[in-house]
Amino acid sequence: MLRAILIGPDDVANRSLVDCLAEVPLEIPLVMSHYPGAEGLRRAVQVRRPDFLIVSTLDLKEFTAIVQTLESLSPGLLVVGFGAHNSVEVLTALMHLGIRVHLQTPVTAKDLREAI
Repeated sequence: MLRAILIGPDDVANRSLVDCLAEVPLEIPLVMSHYPGAEGLRRAVQVRRPDFLIVSTLDLKEFTAIVQTLESLSPGLLVVGFGAHNSVEVLTALMHLGIRVHLQTPVTAKDLREAI
């Protein structure tokens, strides 16, 4: 079974994603409501050993910090972005960071299966 860490500021969206992910099947050993900083993210990745991260794109500065931290900690770890908007600004920022998957909320189990 695949494992993922979910980082998103919206508790309702997080619960919805966790429920949706249960249908994939996918284990979510950790849900974070905010970026825990480089050291907190390093510990989470070491302890939880995720196959990928699912990260909200609501705050692009925070998203960028997470991706850059992950690149130094665990190069090649897949990051899936999710958010309510597929604006040009968001999609351009994701492309510059090397992110290939952005799911627009509400996300379905089918969307997640196709993404991973």
